Amino acid sequence: MSQLIKNLLADQGYNIIALPKEGIQPLLLLSKEGDHLSSLESPMEAFFEADMAPLPSFNTATAPISGKKMLEFDLKTNFGFLSSLFQKFGLDDSQLKVRASAAHTYKVNFAFEQVKEDKVGLLDLDNFLTGAIPLEKDFRTYAERLRRSELYVVTAVLKSAAFSIDVTDETGHQLALDAMFQNVAGGKLSIDRNKNNGFTIAHHAGPELAFAFKAAQILYDKAAWFEFWKPKEARFRIKDQQGLVLRGEEDFPIQLLPTGDELVVL
Repeated sequence: MSQLIKNLLADQGYNIIALPKEGIQPLLLLSKEGDHLSSLESPMEAFFEADMAPLPSFNTATAPISGKKMLEFDLKTNFGFLSSLFQKFGLDDSQLKVRASAAHTYKVNFAFEQVKEDKVGLLDLDNFLTGAIPLEKDFRTYAERLRRSELYVVTAVLKSAAFSIDVTDETGHQLALDAMFQNVAGGKLSIDRNKNNGFTIAHHAGPELAFAFKAAQILYDKAAWFEFWKPKEARFRIKDQQGLVLRGEEDFPIQLLPTGDELVVL
């Protein structure tokens, strides 16, 4: 995968979700799995005892990166990413397969459109975690991971129900993709030519797909871990983290290369 998307998102402080998906939102707990993060599919409040400090709420705002080119990649080597998106949007990817298997190279320009942002206030989150007590007896495995600072919490998400795509051959000529979209179910999708002679595809039925996130690592006071009867001493804090990738077992294969403290998507 092109590093362009990483650079663009990193400029905004965001990390990559390997394959855009539903169900990723602020306050979701994540766990470190080797060189990537995976979702625990549970909100943060399920892991901690009720506290006087309220859980932070999140709201939706427009993100500043909507419509900018995010990916420029070779179709053959990145077919899985685009094919998965087509399947989620109910589009036929048969022509993509034909193009991807062709002898010469096809380049794809890709961008998410109509981007929205969900986020929580970091001060509110920090206030909640200061003195928060984990339900250790209920979550023994993940309590151990919390002791090792291997749990993270999502603080912001970029999501979209639309993307734009155009495909060019090795000579730079753009390809006619109209046939890909002939059998689209009426009302669920709108497909329009964009100014680059590609297509902007909007999904009008179903939730948006999250494609980028911010996360904070949950750090704890080791000296106070076994003194929860002294809640003022059992303190947690958060640390914003970048260079992360969120993926699940169902995601397409993705190669990660460590460079210092960051993970680069190839």
